[in-house]
Amino acid sequence: MKHLIALLIVVIIGVAMATTCPEAEAHRTAISEVCSDALTENENVLISMFGGYLVKLVAEELVTSKDFFVASVGYIDTKEEGEEPRLASIGILGHVFVLFDKNDVKELLESVQNN
Repeated sequence: MKHLIALLIVVIIGVAMATTCPEAEAHRTAISEVCSDALTENENVLISMFGGYLVKLVAEELVTSKDFFVASVGYIDTKEEGEEPRLASIGILGHVFVLFDKNDVKELLESVQNN
């Protein structure tokens, strides 16, 4: 009887996780929000004005996701040869957790501006 109850609980949790697994658009939105927030705080006027708009356009092209039935992961694929897509987010139970923050985006911008 205890095994049956344990199995039933596992099945219920599995079904709940599968039905609330975030789709690719949720990953794009979450990643875009983090990047847009970082760009609006940027000291460069052009980047702070147009950054959010550009992030949304770029996110549609560069952010992909893989669905693992109970969870999903989002990747940023820069489409450069020999470079693997970078893990950017994890989605589970209807929520997307972005694995980088505003400071990471600012560091990336600084490295691009310096080159």
